[in-house]
Amino acid sequence: MRSMLRSDFGERLACAGRRVAAVPSAGVQAAGVGLLLLLVYGLTAARHVTLEDDGIFIMAAYTLGMAHPPGYPLHTALGWLFTHLPLATVEWRVHFLSGVFGAMTCSMVWLLVRRLTGTSIGAWAAALGLGLSGVFWSQAIIAEVYTLNTFLFASAWLAVVAYGDTGSRRHLELAALACGLGLANHWPLFLLSAPGLLLIALPRWRQMPRQAVSALPVFLVAAVLPYLWLYVRSRMHPAFSFLGPLENWDDLWGMIQRRMYELSDSVSASGRDRLALAGFFGRELCVQFTPAGWACWAWPSRLHAKSRKTSCAGWTSWSSLSVPGCLSMPAERGCLAGTGGDPLSGISGCTAPAVLSGAVRRAAWMGASALHLPSR
Repeated sequence: MRSMLRSDFGERLACAGRRVAAVPSAGVQAAGVGLLLLLVYGLTAARHVTLEDDGIFIMAAYTLGMAHPPGYPLHTALGWLFTHLPLATVEWRVHFLSGVFGAMTCSMVWLLVRRLTGTSIGAWAAALGLGLSGVFWSQAIIAEVYTLNTFLFASAWLAVVAYGDTGSRRHLELAALACGLGLANHWPLFLLSAPGLLLIALPRWRQMPRQAVSALPVFLVAAVLPYLWLYVRSRMHPAFSFLGPLENWDDLWGMIQRRMYELSDSVSASGRDRLALAGFFGRELCVQFTPAGWACWAWPSRLHAKSRKTSCAGWTSWSSLSVPGCLSMPAERGCLAGTGGDPLSGISGCTAPAVLSGAVRRAAWMGASALHLPSR
């Protein structure tokens, strides 16, 4: 009898081992979704100059110059490296940079949802739902800064979630690195997303000040060094420079502040105009995520917060539903049109792509929350 039990246990253990071996690891699956989307983006990317700011970013990357304010030094440097790839046209290579970071964003979203839920189904739904959505796809096949921004935001989100769960100093430093680089890319949109990240780390508020001593230098170097390089590079008179050489530190600060956009404030825009603009972006958002997707994100996320109160997942859920999280969403959609000389005035001209930071949050929670629906 004992030998039969041992034999049965051994067979079950071997069967479980075979099932585990048949399922690829989380890293392999995250890389798989990234490679799949990268193939889609590479095949659909334009081979020549397109609309929006495409030509500006291609010229800045090709000449290692300076794009429009705030200069986007990180994107320019990375774009310059991609122009040296022995593939297709120069334009396609810079477009491919957006595709790479778009695919890497979705890989980060996959890892994030997998960490929060423990399963791969919601992770695949979230990653593919984001990667194949209309606005995200459109920005992953042209020369733009938004996919780099979403990659850094998703990386910071994943690092902060890991820090909330483990309290590891290394995770806090990785989050600081991603946030610093995010400010060196598109600082207005990244800054507007910061309240949600801070809320996620709230369970570690007692130990975070001590650990921030090592994370703060990482953050400052990542955020400041690219702009210092931009200042030095502008004085070398590159072939393409949107505002010409930066003669002094005030010019650099004006570039970072996007001071030139103060002149674009519309004095004729009324409150009704701003409400109409907000309504337009709201409709665009619903088109991208559908009413069912919004319900899948908002309602079941409460179950996460209720069932995992001691876990960082609960705080992550409420980071999007909280007052700071909700305030950042309309700002990301460009609803603060006509803000004049405000330091955030650079978002006044944002169109649909500005929603992408918020899109990362909602896509992740749509996938994570959907896992609760079959059990209700």
